[in-house]
Amino acid sequence: MRRAASSHPAAGRPAFERPAAGRPAAGRPDPPWRRWVASVGGIGYIKGGGTLAALVTCLGLYAAQPPPWVVVVAVLALTALGVWLGNVLEASWGKDSSKIVLDEVVGMLVTMCGHPLGWRPLLAGFIAFRFFDIAKPLGIRKTERLPGGWGVMVDDIVAGIYASIVVWLLFLKRT
Repeated sequence: MRRAASSHPAAGRPAFERPAAGRPAAGRPDPPWRRWVASVGGIGYIKGGGTLAALVTCLGLYAAQPPPWVVVVAVLALTALGVWLGNVLEASWGKDSSKIVLDEVVGMLVTMCGHPLGWRPLLAGFIAFRFFDIAKPLGIRKTERLPGGWGVMVDDIVAGIYASIVVWLLFLKRT
């Protein structure tokens, strides 16, 4: 005996469908730790949070004086985490939300990678990075069009590369 097709909208689907990887089920908020990490402990909720996150990163670099390989590992790990969080939080916070300031941390780390971590190079790097991150010249603005978390992170990485070149030029030893 043949069964009649159901007109119910859920017919043929399992009773529970899993949400897309990394996303909460419909109607459930994102876990608080995601918002806390993306906003770097809540800094992203403050007006001027991007500048403050970059400044806190400079202070951390000055205090810790990590070797360059540690900075590189941090850039890679935090970039991966930032892309994922950018993808996940886009649904609730919108595209490239100003609350996400983990990208500024990564951009500042890129800026200072391989440079001396004295106060002069850090100050120059901070100023150069904030200039490139805010003004977005030389193609940086185009990188914001990348999808999801990539658009969040890549513009700050490119701004960090440009700022790093400025620091290198300013502190190049002339012999």
